[in-house]
Order: sequence, then structure tokens, then C-alpha cells
Amino acid sequence: MIKDARIVRNGAKIMSVRANAGFIRDVAKEHGSFGKFLANWPADDQVGLLEVFAKRGSRLGGFSGQYLLRFLGWDAFVLSGDVLLCLRDSGVPISATGTSKKDLKAAQAQINAWAKESGLPITHVSRICALSIGENYDVARLKEVMQL
Repeated sequence: MIKDARIVRNGAKIMSVRANAGFIRDVAKEHGSFGKFLANWPADDQVGLLEVFAKRGSRLGGFSGQYLLRFLGWDAFVLSGDVLLCLRDSGVPISATGTSKKDLKAAQAQINAWAKESGLPITHVSRICALSIGENYDVARLKEVMQL
């Protein structure tokens, strides 16, 4: 059991579960439900929502908040390494980590512009961006290799 990688052994992470349950409960009381809170938050202001998560939640800053939004089905971008490469390749002034408020706002502005231009949800734009650069493999070649 001690070597079971599925079990979280980090005390701060374990305590954050309780703190985040309280955060969700409090938001639900204020807005009728946590789902209503998310549904009423404008998709073009993910940075503002991430600020709320970082201030009121526990360990929901940085990528954790982005992944949570995506997991919950909210129309969200995730600033993975490939998305950051894509943004920088497109001329967006963004650091290698993409974690500062300035970086997040620059990323949000460009992704919002691409979403508006394409008519696609922000999640789709983020995923397309991630797949458009970096180590992406030819699907036909992968199928060929997999058959060997």
C-alpha cells in the first residue's frame, strides 16, 4: 500500500480537498450553485476566474485551476508547453512558463481573438494551438508503426 502511486501522500494536497470543498460550498451559497457561478462567468475572462480560484481556493493557482476548469467542462484554455510555444511563435509576448498575470492576460487576449475569428470555443482553440506546434506525429506514420 505504501508504494501505491494512486494514493496522495502530500499533507498539503490532502488538506486542500477540505478547503476546496468549503470554497465550493461558499460559492454555491452566494450564487445558488457552483455550476451557476461558472455558467455566469464570461468565457473571455478566464484570467479573472483563475484569480478567484487562487484567492479563495486552495492550491488552485497556476495550472491546477486551468485543468480543473477543463475537467469541469468550462470553456477553458490550458497553457501547456505546446500552447505557450504556439503563442510565442505567433508573436505573443509571453514567458516560457506563462504564469504571470501579464502572461495570462496576453494569452487570454490572443486566444479570445482566435476564438472570435474562427467561431470555435476557447477549449478547441487551445487544443488546436497545442497540436499545431511541438512534437506532434504523423497519424499515418503512427498507424504504420503500430501495425509492426
